[in-house]
Amino acid sequence: MLLDDDSLRWDTETACPACGSGTAVCGRDLPTEMRERMLTEHGRTVLRLGPV
Repeated sequence: MLLDDDSLRWDTETACPACGSGTAVCGRDLPTEMRERMLTEHGRTVLRLGPV
């Protein structure tokens, strides 16, 4: 999400299909375990923004 001051805010939610437990991380760094799992599943990417 792009905020009014042009900074980015990352919100991430996950849910376990086996037990149904979930985690939501809003506006702060991801826990290391969650970040590593996302990188393993989806790989790295680069966000490039151009002029509006």
